[in-house]
Amino acid sequence: MSKKNNTSITVSGSMKDATIKTGDIHTPKDSLSEENNTSMNMQNIDVSNGNLKTGKIDERLENYQLEVEIQELRKKIQPLLEHLAQNPITANEALAETAIQQQINDNPTLRKRLISALEAGGIQALKAIFNNPAISIPVETIRGFLKAR
Repeated sequence: MSKKNNTSITVSGSMKDATIKTGDIHTPKDSLSEENNTSMNMQNIDVSNGNLKTGKIDERLENYQLEVEIQELRKKIQPLLEHLAQNPITANEALAETAIQQQINDNPTLRKRLISALEAGGIQALKAIFNNPAISIPVETIRGFLKAR
């Protein structure tokens, strides 16, 4: 979740009888970064009797932020998958799916982070998080759990 948003618009040059209008600046919902920086720099422009209008600036999660989040979620999920695989009762995939669903439903923070990872990285992000050689839970099933609420 973003803790700080910095927006900077710099315009320099000659302007006579001109107006400047900027568009909306958006950062992604539930951004994982500590700080979002958005800037626009227009230098040495010459506007006379006109309007300068900027469009929408849309700041997205950087790939490295997504990778960090996937790795952190993987570290949380893998011990659970290992435990499920070693338990004779939950080694059955159907029971393991139920146990995973319960964990996701019981932990709103985990659920929110998984949804953010799914939105930012798609099915591939879930595959990376839930990839485990000992137990196989279809990512479409996980996706269904996340979209159910």
